[in-house]
Formats: sequence, C-alpha cells, structure tokens
Amino acid sequence: MRWGMMATYFVIIMVTLSLMSIYILGVLEERLFENERVQMFSKANILAETIKPYIEKETPSLANDEVDSLLSGTNIRAIVVNSAYKVIYDSNEELVDKIYIRDIITTASMGEQAYDITEKDHGNSMLSVSVPIKISGNSTGVIYLIETVDDIDKTISFITINLLAVSALISILVGMLSLGMSFIVTSPIDEFIAVCREISKGNFDKKIKVKGHNEFSKMA
Repeated sequence: MRWGMMATYFVIIMVTLSLMSIYILGVLEERLFENERVQMFSKANILAETIKPYIEKETPSLANDEVDSLLSGTNIRAIVVNSAYKVIYDSNEELVDKIYIRDIITTASMGEQAYDITEKDHGNSMLSVSVPIKISGNSTGVIYLIETVDDIDKTISFITINLLAVSALISILVGMLSLGMSFIVTSPIDEFIAVCREISKGNFDKKIKVKGHNEFSKMA
C-alpha cells in the first residue's frame, strides 16, 4: 500500500510537470519565432522602400550599397527579384540574373506578405519572409529574406534541458515526501491490522499503541 501510494503521487507529479513543460516550451517557441518574424518583416519592408526609387528609375543595381549597409552585421541573406522573377540582387551574389521562384515569392508578387519556416537536412531551422515592392499600387518586385534561426533552437534546447533537470529534482523531492507521508499514513493501519490478526488468533493481550487524538485513537 505504501509503495502504491508513492507510485501514484510520483506518476501524478510527473504527468503534471510534463504537461506544464510542453505548454511552456510551446508558448516560448511561438513567441521567439513571432518576435524574429516581426523583425524580419520590418527589415524586408525597409529594404522594399529603399530599393523602390531605384526600380522606378530602372537602376536597381545602384541600391546595392544601401542594401548591403542595412544588412550589415546580420546573417540574413537578401534576394530581390523583379516582376519576371529575375534576380536583380543577391547578397551572396550567386543568383544574380537567374530566375528564382519560391512559393512565398509568388505570394508576395501578388501583393501579399508571406513567411515560411523550414528545416534543413542537418537540422538547422530557416526562417524566410517576402514582401512586395509596390509602385503605384502594383507589385513590381519582391524582397526575399532568409536566415538561420539556430539561436532560437539553441535557446529552446537549453530551456528544455533545464526543465528536465528541474522536473527530475522535483520528482525526487516529491518521491521522498510521498514516501514519508505514506509511512505516516499507513504505519498505524499496518499496526492495526497486525493487532487484529493476533486477536483473531486468540491473543487478547495484544494492544494497539495509541498516539495523539486522531481517528485511530478513537477506534482503539
């Protein structure tokens, strides 16, 4: 009975801690990605406004230095495509003058902002956003930004490890407390059962040692 009570307490606390950890990690991950997504959209819209005058004059290459300056100090890759999906700027200089199409680029070319979170083969998560470059209400190109969000993954991993450590510590403490509580609760019952067995055998000299003024003392 004692071990059964302890096991019950242990399972209850473990299930509770697991559900709380899952909820906390889910909310935290959502908030971190949301914050990063907002910052990425902000940068993309600033880039769109920066490069728009040059596209109007059909001299987008002249905006390269300004775009490079805005992205300085970040690990963001920027790609700018025109209405024909031809790359007119690539911070990595790999896709210039090539056709580059992605689902979120297509969405942005129709005038709507879009984002996507993907995971590469080696496990790194990638966040990408796209915003339209609008001139006179018409989409004439797209700003496409992409970056790794390893920092978020590392933060989530760090917090997960700490939650597991705290959960393990709490489980041990609860287990010890449960064992102590079950001993306090079941010891009088075990003694009562033992005395009843002796009495049933005809040993009427056997008595229950009563301590305190609880229900067991009244029964005795």
